[in-house]
Amino acid sequence: MSPRWPRSPAPPPQAARPRQARDNSSMIVLLQPEACPQNHQTGLRMQAYALPGDAATRSALAAVLVADMPAGSLYSPPPPVRDMDILTWLHHGALRASAPPFPPEDIAADWLHAIGTQENGTPPTWQAEQDSRLIQFHLLPETQDSAPEQSLRPGFAALEDGGLRILASGFPEDDPEDNPESTLTITDGAPLTLRSRARLLHAALPPNEGAAYQTTPGRALFALVVEGTVQMGETMLQAQDAA
Repeated sequence: MSPRWPRSPAPPPQAARPRQARDNSSMIVLLQPEACPQNHQTGLRMQAYALPGDAATRSALAAVLVADMPAGSLYSPPPPVRDMDILTWLHHGALRASAPPFPPEDIAADWLHAIGTQENGTPPTWQAEQDSRLIQFHLLPETQDSAPEQSLRPGFAALEDGGLRILASGFPEDDPEDNPESTLTITDGAPLTLRSRARLLHAALPPNEGAAYQTTPGRALFALVVEGTVQMGETMLQAQDAA
């Protein structure tokens, strides 16, 4: 099965310490999800990745969560969730997002939903219209120049070469309307806008093929394997492993 790999450029609250394995040549730290308290009334199961303590300062990433939601269940991420950009990528199923004062949004499989929360606003929730799995990234805003907003990016076809695709970005040069000569090819619309200098990328890699991404020194990358097996340097990552 080809791996499906959303990536994003801080530890979740009360998360347990992850099992870590280092690849000394490339400073890769292996992270595995830790179970959060289960809602026995709804059957909702949530897992959190305990990120290195400097992740937020090196990448703006504050938390990564995975939730398995039975139909009809309601998901509300653990605090803090105010004054953040929350990206929700739906692996499978169907969700309805509610984030006042914005109108509700329906999210289909492979779609990406972005919501900017306010410091004193109502925390957002997601309700499963059918059995669903979501993967959520919480990013700290690095600028207050723009007001929080809600946006939705429909599902996307895999790139022919299996390369990385930008789903969300805080870099103006990633918007093809603002920068038509950008070297980062986007064929299905502009990325969703973030309030931090970070990117969320996705790659569907055929067997025995790979993708490469280079960032500036001092920045941290977070990689999550959704399906399949991926090798990073000398480190092997299985489904739901992260690094």
